[in-house]
Amino acid sequence: MSTWCVVSCCAVITGGQVHVFGNVDNERLFLEVACVCRAVICCRLTPLQKAMIVNCVKVHIDTVTLAIGDGANDISMIKGQSELPLPI
Repeated sequence: MSTWCVVSCCAVITGGQVHVFGNVDNERLFLEVACVCRAVICCRLTPLQKAMIVNCVKVHIDTVTLAIGDGANDISMIKGQSELPLPI
């Protein structure tokens, strides 16, 4: 008889924790953790920190990124997200 155990987790990253970006080893460690999570929530970040996270994912992982912002200060983050063609 097989027993399966499925663990779902979520990572919450705040602005004070984003100092790891800019160091390749730290970025890869963050991505290893993020990739096993069902969701990664980044909150209370500066626009530059948001852009750094989006760029980190784009550089190290071959995937689509989605950046959601609620104001003009999020432009640098949103410009860094993956560009997909819009459906016609």
